Amino acid sequence: MQPAAGIPVSDQPTAEKMTKKYTYIDVAHAQKILDYYNNIGTITKILGLDSSNPSYGGPWLEGIIKLKTNNVETFTNSYVDRIVGNLTDNMVKDTQDKIDKRIENLQDLSSQYPNNQDIKNTIDKLTALKDNVTSENVTNATAMADTIDQLDKYGSQQAYDDLKKAAENPPAVVNKGDLKTEIDTAKALVDDPNYYNSTNKDALDKALSDAETVYGNENAT
Repeated sequence: MQPAAGIPVSDQPTAEKMTKKYTYIDVAHAQKILDYYNNIGTITKILGLDSSNPSYGGPWLEGIIKLKTNNVETFTNSYVDRIVGNLTDNMVKDTQDKIDKRIENLQDLSSQYPNNQDIKNTIDKLTALKDNVTSENVTNATAMADTIDQLDKYGSQQAYDDLKKAAENPPAVVNKGDLKTEIDTAKALVDDPNYYNSTNKDALDKALSDAETVYGNENAT
């Protein structure tokens, strides 16, 4: 999933370029700022959080990324670690709280449709994903890439709405009992030359194979 930050990646400076402006930080810390900024943009969009929340540092980060911050001497590696660390803690807490709320909603949905395995699988996925949302990962684009894709697939409001709709409108249950009877009857006759000869036996074998494929497919209607 592409980052949903206010400043598109294509308009962002590279980490190397940032160090030309902020000469007291190294490339790794400049990249840390960029990765965190892009991750919060995407995560807040998926989970319905407010990306402009000052506790996530959006406006402050945008000033830095636009190379408009002038207090270069105080903008050091330790300063970045401290400020981004505080922002990250806020982001992680709110993200995990949001995932917990989504899991709670899914558990309520599961209680209404206890035989729906898709809902149970989604709960398991989100429970595992929550453990991946850590302060270390949120400031690392590579570490968060798969987690963000999975959050989009299982944790978004759209994903919940799709599950709810599918649970409320399950596919019709097909009674394949008659088909099974026909298959069993055909198997009993398949080698009887009184019914089938070498000319039409290939056609029977194919028809029987197709019928068994349909019978074994849970999604066949």
